[in-house]
Amino acid sequence: MYLSSKYFQHAGRIMRMKGVKDSMTPGIFSTVLVKAWLNVKQHAFPSSIEFETFFFNSLQDYLAELKESKRNQLKPTDLFSIQQKEVVAQCVSILDENARNLVQAHYAEQMSFEKIALQFNYSNAVIAQHEVNKAMSQLEGIVKLRLNISMN
Repeated sequence: MYLSSKYFQHAGRIMRMKGVKDSMTPGIFSTVLVKAWLNVKQHAFPSSIEFETFFFNSLQDYLAELKESKRNQLKPTDLFSIQQKEVVAQCVSILDENARNLVQAHYAEQMSFEKIALQFNYSNAVIAQHEVNKAMSQLEGIVKLRLNISMN
């Protein structure tokens, strides 16, 4: 009880700054506190190691692991099946050559609109952006038709 009342407020601030929801704070706090205390007991840490420092380092590590696990939960590669990716690739090949080259330049090669304007002989970057967006709209329409996705 003493440890939780001593460290909860500061740990709560740290978690809030890291973007943890307030409703999750007590659960995370108690989990880290128990793990830190058990770690100290099991490893018989010398008295020269300050528990407070160890606890807050454990909290930071736990939050980093939590963030990493959330990031790994939803990878972009998991969002689409291999079949859907193949359909999209086929749809790109349906585009006319200029639209296909624009999409490839901007999205695959990550060229800026300024560089696209120079390479495709557009008068400025705004025109290049418009042409890339137009090509993407064409591609989006083709993909939606192929994958039977509603146009909402």
